[in-house]
Amino acid sequence: MKVGWGIICESVNLRSYARGRFLMCPEDKEPDWVIKDKKSWPPLWQASQELPVVKGEAEVVPKEAIAGRLATLRLTVIPAEPIARGGRILVNLPRGLGGRANFFLPLGFVPVEEHPGYGAAVSVQSSNAQVRLLLHIMCDISFAGTWAILEAMVSEGKLEPSDEVTFVIGDPRGALVRLPEHSQRGLFQILIDAKGDGQFRRLEVIPAIDIKGDFPERFLLFAPKALKTDEPFSLSIVAADKVNFNPSSLYQGEAALTATDPKALLPEEIIFKKSDAGFKRAEGLEFKTKGVHRITALDAGSGIIGRSGPVCVDWLSTEKRIYFGEIHPHTYLSDGSGTPEEALRWARDARGLDFSALADHWRKSLAQNPKTKEEYLKTINAFNEPGRFVTLVGYEWTTWSSHGDKCVYFRGPDGPFLAPDDPETDDPQKLWKALKGVAALTIPHHPMAGGRTDWGYKNDEFERLVEIFSWWGCAEEGSEFSVQAALAQGHKLGFIGGTDNHFGQPGTGRTGAEDGAGLAAVFAQELTREAIFDALWARHCYATTGARMVLEFFVNGKMMGEEIEVPSGGRSEITARAAGTREIENLELIKNNEVIASKKGDGSVIEFRYEDKMSRPGDYYYFRVLQIDGQRAWSSPVWLL
Repeated sequence: MKVGWGIICESVNLRSYARGRFLMCPEDKEPDWVIKDKKSWPPLWQASQELPVVKGEAEVVPKEAIAGRLATLRLTVIPAEPIARGGRILVNLPRGLGGRANFFLPLGFVPVEEHPGYGAAVSVQSSNAQVRLLLHIMCDISFAGTWAILEAMVSEGKLEPSDEVTFVIGDPRGALVRLPEHSQRGLFQILIDAKGDGQFRRLEVIPAIDIKGDFPERFLLFAPKALKTDEPFSLSIVAADKVNFNPSSLYQGEAALTATDPKALLPEEIIFKKSDAGFKRAEGLEFKTKGVHRITALDAGSGIIGRSGPVCVDWLSTEKRIYFGEIHPHTYLSDGSGTPEEALRWARDARGLDFSALADHWRKSLAQNPKTKEEYLKTINAFNEPGRFVTLVGYEWTTWSSHGDKCVYFRGPDGPFLAPDDPETDDPQKLWKALKGVAALTIPHHPMAGGRTDWGYKNDEFERLVEIFSWWGCAEEGSEFSVQAALAQGHKLGFIGGTDNHFGQPGTGRTGAEDGAGLAAVFAQELTREAIFDALWARHCYATTGARMVLEFFVNGKMMGEEIEVPSGGRSEITARAAGTREIENLELIKNNEVIASKKGDGSVIEFRYEDKMSRPGDYYYFRVLQIDGQRAWSSPVWLL
């Protein structure tokens, strides 16, 4: 499904089409010059990677701004080659420019001459008085996302190499533009069709505006989930703004730390300077008392406060550690925003994650470009820092068909990047055959939505996990494509969460920091790439909707993800415990997709024990946890053989 909304305007004769309350340009009424091949932005951008660039200059003013505020932006483009009559300049605006409405709905931009009272006013002009430009504003909406594209066509005259073309976004003669809510470099990707023949080439420079976080509203505290008494650890503290929990670029202050363990060793205060850009990392903290603890940070002067999630000190049954990660964000390389470097820095610093990956759509146009892959791998591997932050190499294999989409991850620093639009690897069986001998995982995502997963394809070597929650929603139950349907068909799938966000910020939800912010938690011996991958492969992991709650689960002493023999007499001893970020409402034990036992919560910590006297080969169990704030978690199952 793709819908093109647009408005065509020129300085003398204004043409527009209206339907309902939106100004729209149906495809059957679009003039011939509007993106003749009718492709959406990602294919155009990716196809341009194989063509020579257009030399020239481009600049956006201002160069810095604060997330979510109103502004006027001036983008000036100066190609170093002439643009003939009929030639075009396409500008893909940064994701989120225009506010949240622009991210999902075509409300963001209208020509200043036909300003109807909503959306940011936009205009375009040339420094050459002999040139007339037509402006087309298009919001290209597909299942993968929304792109706001400005398209200027030379209708009269000819642009010479020294001529400037200036787009004013948020023209002060109309409404200003709402800046993106995500603090990152907002990239203005530019394509030029110099001859008017439909062949778009990239401008060699990509101008950008640096979006920074606003004044803080709260502290975010990120501490390890499992510790020993007297074990030194580090604490990350983010002074986060309101619109997206962005690290504040404006904050200066002092945060005092307290803990539920009165004997904890903590620094007296954390001093933030403006140069810290809202992020501090404290070292050498220790807990002295067993149990589940939390740390609170308070700036008494400004009233900013924040609390960490649960920290389990000699409380878990396993000696393994719990690490949280998010491995399903997209960047500007495919159909998202932000650079790979920004995405991984965000995961590590702004969201305090232990591990992350990138999952850009790797189609033939990218797979056949060795330079792109080289830079991609260079960035991912440069951020891999065992003991502090781990990265996995991966990508998304997307057919958007009945096969379903899968994210592919590797144990090592490289792997075969196999394109879903290549006839050699365009279905799951071909993909798995090409991966033979490679330490890799293929993880289905949004199995119930969009390109739904065909569970008729089965491979226990590579397909050992499923993304049970993302910003597409929960895929646990409700259709023949659900996770429970797959389990009933014999698939042995562990559970992880992910966001599938398309603005390059791992761990951040669809319309806000806590909306659709699925996460994966793993039990691993250490924080290394190999240990994290091995834990995922072993299904020693669980999924959450974003809350970093602790959840462990055993059947006859074997942890989640295991396959075990039916015990003598058919009696299974099942234990679980959870520590929430808020009070726990309910904990449910699910056997063969049916709830067989549950326990109401009484606080933020819960323990559970149950004996199933009717265990048989083929049975499987898993746990579901619900907090009072609606946040959920799902353990990977245990299967009986």
